[in-house]
Amino acid sequence: MDPREPKGPEASGKAEWEGADCGRPEARESRVSKSLLLDWPGAVEAAWPDEGVAWHYGEPMREQRAAEESAAVVDRSTRGVLRITGADRLTWLHSLTTQHLEKLATGTAAEALILSPNGHVEHHLTLTDDGTTTWLHTEPGTAPALVEFLESMRFMMRVEMADVSADYAVLTVLGPVRATSSRGSRG
Repeated sequence: MDPREPKGPEASGKAEWEGADCGRPEARESRVSKSLLLDWPGAVEAAWPDEGVAWHYGEPMREQRAAEESAAVVDRSTRGVLRITGADRLTWLHSLTTQHLEKLATGTAAEALILSPNGHVEHHLTLTDDGTTTWLHTEPGTAPALVEFLESMRFMMRVEMADVSADYAVLTVLGPVRATSSRGSRG
């Protein structure tokens, strides 16, 4: 036997997770919605894995310079958005994720992971708390699975969650003057 030959699932050419979509574009197509910003003049839709949002708006070099020198908005509206309310929300999320969230200060952003029992990443979250609600966003197409997992872990905690992806969009403001550019925007 040649030691360079693959062993295990790779030897047969089959994925380790039979039936998993493995991020294939055709499997994600029905889960990812199109951004309203694709209707903006000059918008060019991105290819997989970022389909559904604009790659650029007609002048990618100028847009990149704006991000480096002043400010630019990145459309991330295909990401899933969840709203979590209730008195136990931060303690509960702290117990489920890799991030210390119990004392997350109002208005502070954090990133967290939800891991499988074997330590594999199941979900990546970016979140913030406004004092009464924790807002989080996750990878495109994964919000329903995340809600299902979170609901299964609720037990006696005083938390309520909702997938509000259809009502909210994630926009990221980048650049050295992003603070003044995003004044008045929410989230």
